[in-house]
Amino acid sequence: RQINGLPVADNKWDGYHIIEGEVVERDSEDYEYLLTRKKNQSAGTKNWHQAKDYCQWLGNLTILPFDLPTEAQWEYAARNRGEKRYYATNNGYLQYRNGQYFNPSTGYYIDYADDEVNAGTGLEDSLGKWPANPLGIYGMSNNISEWTNDWYSPDYYQGSPELNPQGPKSGEEKVMRDGKGSMTINRVNKPIKRDSYYPSSSFRCSLQQKTPAIALN
Repeated sequence: RQINGLPVADNKWDGYHIIEGEVVERDSEDYEYLLTRKKNQSAGTKNWHQAKDYCQWLGNLTILPFDLPTEAQWEYAARNRGEKRYYATNNGYLQYRNGQYFNPSTGYYIDYADDEVNAGTGLEDSLGKWPANPLGIYGMSNNISEWTNDWYSPDYYQGSPELNPQGPKSGEEKVMRDGKGSMTINRVNKPIKRDSYYPSSSFRCSLQQKTPAIALN
């Protein structure tokens, strides 16, 4: 956008709504504020196409096969290569401040110290605020839903391929993973076109390797 002489963003916000006809100019006070506050936050999206386009642009820029992850790829990473993990945290559990969790393997509640907190109840305000999962990936259990490449079908996994499932060939909604208190196996379906930006709707790009993903649902 800078190379083409365009403003930083197509619209300006008052904190809650778009201010029609106003843009965020480079080097303005609004621009500096956004750099300071939002540079470490996840990128909110208006619809699936924005996430898809960004990953493909990144691929063209780097000459690497970047794309949105398939749903199976997302879950495989969230579950530390397919382990039976409830949440995509450092230990598989959500550890909120001043809380405890139930371990079904032992039948006991587990207490932990404040410095062992690994999740929050609201949107993550800074990526990397909580520990990464065992693969070193951050933000896969942070109350922010992420777009995947797959079309949504409620019964797709009843007859899907075991290796490298790509989702249905068509549909009206896309699959999003993670979200408010979501476990690693929870899935959400969202319309492909939406009217507004949502800070709780984001994405991550995946470097597509030749190793096939395994259906885990």
